[in-house]
Amino acid sequence: MSTISVEDFYAQLLSLPEPWKVVSVKLSSDQKRVDVALGHDVGSLFPCPKCGKPCSVYDHSRPRRWRHLGTLQAQTYVHAQVPRTRCTEHGALQIEVAWAVPFAQTTLWMEIRVLETLKECDVQATARLQELSWSSCQEVMKRAVERGLSRKADRMPEVLGLDEKHKGSRQGYMTLVNDLKEGVVKEVLIGRDADTVIEYFEKYPKEQREAVKAVAMDMSGSYRSAVDQAIPEAAKKVVYDRYHIVAMLNRAVDQVRRQEAKELKREGDETLKGSRYLWLYGEENLPEKQQERFESLRELELKTGRAWAIKELLRELWLCPTKEEGQEHFDKWYSWAIRSRLEPIKKAARTLKTHLEQVLNYFTHRLTNALSEGLNSVIERLKQQACGYRNDDNLRIAILFHCGGLDLHLAV
Repeated sequence: MSTISVEDFYAQLLSLPEPWKVVSVKLSSDQKRVDVALGHDVGSLFPCPKCGKPCSVYDHSRPRRWRHLGTLQAQTYVHAQVPRTRCTEHGALQIEVAWAVPFAQTTLWMEIRVLETLKECDVQATARLQELSWSSCQEVMKRAVERGLSRKADRMPEVLGLDEKHKGSRQGYMTLVNDLKEGVVKEVLIGRDADTVIEYFEKYPKEQREAVKAVAMDMSGSYRSAVDQAIPEAAKKVVYDRYHIVAMLNRAVDQVRRQEAKELKREGDETLKGSRYLWLYGEENLPEKQQERFESLRELELKTGRAWAIKELLRELWLCPTKEEGQEHFDKWYSWAIRSRLEPIKKAARTLKTHLEQVLNYFTHRLTNALSEGLNSVIERLKQQACGYRNDDNLRIAILFHCGGLDLHLAV
């Protein structure tokens, strides 16, 4: 078995190209640290970053340091002064080093380790596990997203969704632009106003906006205004998302429950106490342990029970095989809802009647705005962590990192 010097060992680990070499390796056992100094011989030539022509060294940067993978249990750092080349055509330009991406504080191998950890952990946990600063790990995530976006053609999705998300307590709103064909988040816009969405849409040429086939959204006036202005023939393409519609009906059911619970409580009756979430379930999703109580509540002919039944009937709309049958089903549902004497239900019914064309567009496009449960759970977790982000851009980066379907790979 041949032996090599410790300098040659680290030169091989770092895959150093000529004329770079390891000048020294220092071990500090008390600090559990290894420092690897790189350099080159006087008179060495480096390729010009612009044209690649071998050039002499003009000068060097100040000493720089990169964190590398650990040596056994010791943190390892690479040190070098990066030269600027003297090119007759392009002047003095700093070269790019082979062991790190530009502006990074870690070597390629350490960046890959951080990248893989970030896929499983949040930034704070990654920083703790890899013994790096929060900002260093965040920069790795940012570079990965920028790399992934540069590799992906920036075209407007043909089938897209606009989804409003609350960023967190007192932090405002963001808009997710979802590519529903690919099942990924295309972009994260900070805010939910029409101007923000219009500005995003209008960065794409008119022919791409004309090619949009369908847009799923809630009944937000700002989203509809933006789509009407930026997407040709929007009225035929907008699909009001069934999950948001059912959520609106659930809110109406809950209003009925609260009103009725107050009326009953004045009479000393607490029948509805603790039943809030029972009425929000679909009949098929009701937990088995709650079924007996729920059936007993329904037998009492409560206003809340009637509101729930109206909501459940609306859910059957999306099971209709054709648009004509969907129209017929809605008309029957609307007749019952509007005569229900339940004001929250009547208000919701009138809202749907006003936007019926876009509700029934579902039968043309068979489209919902629901991302996969996996992506939604990741987004919810990232929202909970939003207080740990220093700015909105970091939250955007985190969502695109985990939910953007990007190629984040870093080649060595």
